[in-house]
Amino acid sequence: MPDRLNHLMRWARKGAPPADVPPQIGRPEPRQGTGLLMSSESFVHRSLLGVRLSAIIETFLFLGVAVLLDHLYFAGNRFWALEPHPFWLLVALVSVQYGTNEGVFAAALSSIVLLSDKLPVQSIDTDFYAHVLHLGARPLLWLASAVVLGELRNRHARREIELEQQVAESKKREHGIALAYQELKAAHEKLEISVASELRTVVSIYRAAKTLQNLSVSEVMAGAVNLVSVVLGPEKFSVYTVDGGALTLGLKRGWTNEDAYETRIFPDDPLFQTVVVGQRYVSAADAVDERVLGRQGVLAGPLFQGEGGEVVGMLKIERLRFADLNLTTVENFKVVCELLSTALGNARRYDAAAQQSILSTDSMLLSDAFYARQAAFLAALGKRIGFPISIMRMSLENPDDLSEEQRQALPGLVRDASVQVLRTTDLAFEFKSGNWQYVVVLPNTPMSQTQIVVDKFRMAVLKKLASNVARLKIECEPLVEQKEGGAHAQALPAVEEYARQTKFLLALARRTRFPLSAIRLSVSVNVQLPPTLRMKLPAALLAAVRESLGDSDLAFNLERSGLTIAVLMPGSEVSQARTKAQELRTAIARKLGGATGPVSVQAHVEELAGAAGTPILRPPAAPGAPARVGYAQSEQHAPEGPVRR
Repeated sequence: MPDRLNHLMRWARKGAPPADVPPQIGRPEPRQGTGLLMSSESFVHRSLLGVRLSAIIETFLFLGVAVLLDHLYFAGNRFWALEPHPFWLLVALVSVQYGTNEGVFAAALSSIVLLSDKLPVQSIDTDFYAHVLHLGARPLLWLASAVVLGELRNRHARREIELEQQVAESKKREHGIALAYQELKAAHEKLEISVASELRTVVSIYRAAKTLQNLSVSEVMAGAVNLVSVVLGPEKFSVYTVDGGALTLGLKRGWTNEDAYETRIFPDDPLFQTVVVGQRYVSAADAVDERVLGRQGVLAGPLFQGEGGEVVGMLKIERLRFADLNLTTVENFKVVCELLSTALGNARRYDAAAQQSILSTDSMLLSDAFYARQAAFLAALGKRIGFPISIMRMSLENPDDLSEEQRQALPGLVRDASVQVLRTTDLAFEFKSGNWQYVVVLPNTPMSQTQIVVDKFRMAVLKKLASNVARLKIECEPLVEQKEGGAHAQALPAVEEYARQTKFLLALARRTRFPLSAIRLSVSVNVQLPPTLRMKLPAALLAAVRESLGDSDLAFNLERSGLTIAVLMPGSEVSQARTKAQELRTAIARKLGGATGPVSVQAHVEELAGAAGTPILRPPAAPGAPARVGYAQSEQHAPEGPVRR
């Protein structure tokens, strides 16, 4: 900054040309002509033999008019007898106005006109020299006056030129100082803006990053619009996601119908190869990257699945102000890409977990992802035991007529109404997509009895909602046959769901009076078993259990190792459970046939409810003792020989 200021001050001292007038080096600024003959600037400054043309014309015109007036109204002797002589006016005016050359010319021409034709006659009493002096006195006086007045005029003209040059230099110096001040002021303001923008960038990134602290992908994408707009300020930008092996447009802002940007970028495109495959940021400021972008934008960067993960998308800036395309913007763009990558990774993991979650985080009702599995299980169980199952669906027909507070409180009110009205065996689910918002599964409830539940449920919800304009749409239907025998999940539920389902099935068994048994399978391996074979045991155990389970049987993973599995068998007595345990042991032994070394398989059968649905009460086990109740049998398998029993 000091160097810049010194440079501007040196330039101001030298003088700078005005912004709108180019400097004319080596050529003095022309002065305005004020001759008797008002003519153009070029004509006034033209000269002939050192005498300006305007002075020549003015002299001839004056003398011509004077001679004409002399012949018409006077004696025709060129005003010899008139004092002072009229030609004095011409000589004085021309000398004062133009200078010495023009004054001498006017005096000479006036002398010629005066001395031509009809000179005064020499008298008798006047000698020759006196007569000659009488004739040449006026021309000599005119010539002397022209020289004196002309030199005075030239002196004033030189002084005027010097003053004009000083004024011009002062104006240039003033303009230079003003320009230097404006430059310094602009640099000062730019520096202030730069400092303020740096502070604003930090604050805006923090505020915009808070909008990314959402758990769903849709909310993260909405926050991405705010983040990119606040931090980078682009005119047009978009977000692409990797779908089907190509980049597909997922979000756009600022695009118009005239824009020809690609909505799908395929793997053979250089932009896809650079951003997705090469995982590199590209900028139009680089010549190579400009060819990669191919008029599709000015900045592009990859979005990763978490830190160091694979590329799942791309952020692209299509249009940005020229002054904003700098190194700071590029670095901020990279920071935005990293923030979006982290937020998208967390949101994707949350969505994946929410799809497998049993409870909805909004209303604490059972989730819609759990509905399909539970409905299929209850359909198979109802068909096997012989009790009816109905489904009640509910939605709000006029959500726009309610206030924002009422719409937000509706999930909690439905949960409270479910606890108040529904029975222990009834299951309420929340649906976040589709036309229906809530579904209630009613086991052992025929269609003829669903109207009672509908009326109670409607009254409880409307009473808690405290609204006279809300319209609830509730319909009932029997559980459809196509949901029977649904496929098992890829992964078995954990021990928490085992406790929940056990409690639910005990209540359902007591209500509908059917037996309930449980089998616990555990596999213990020799420590000398190779690690590669030890890793195959959980998959083999899971495959054997799935092959032997019935439609209404439920399997649960009780340990993270996958070597302890519990099976709930609704409608099966303890004798049937023992038979099933033997089948499971045989299937497991067959699946483990490739193992090298002894493998011990234990099966523990427990009767949870009797034939009439009465729970079997047993004393609690001593601390530290294994919970092995009922019939137990074990098997040790050696792949080289037959199974020993």
